[in-house]
Amino acid sequence: MRLRWHLSKIWQTPFHDSFFDTITPVQWLFYAHMVGEDRREEAEAWRDRLEYMARFIDNESVEKIKKAREHHERSIEDGVQVDGFDNLLISTFGKGLGSALTDPSMRQGDADDDDDDPDVDLITVHKG
Repeated sequence: MRLRWHLSKIWQTPFHDSFFDTITPVQWLFYAHMVGEDRREEAEAWRDRLEYMARFIDNESVEKIKKAREHHERSIEDGVQVDGFDNLLISTFGKGLGSALTDPSMRQGDADDDDDDPDVDLITVHKG
């Protein structure tokens, strides 16, 4: 609903316009992604403006904050930091996406393997 509201403001159409009923699920996902990216870019621009202005007050603190943020972003890219969905996987299954990608025992076999593979014990996989 929030995406529909956001799109109705962008396109200057009523919220209840029948046009929204013709949008396919793929288009909804595309619009959601694009709106999300726009919001992320806008937030980064505001953050950069704020950092610029704050440099005139306390340049040293701004540099420390910026370095900490860059370190955090690098650690996420490297897979060191886990957030959100990965935490949910860890709390549920005992392993996150990072371990699934790096642990050879977690890799799936060939694409033509059957789902009823006797080598896979689903209870053991679930319990971690």
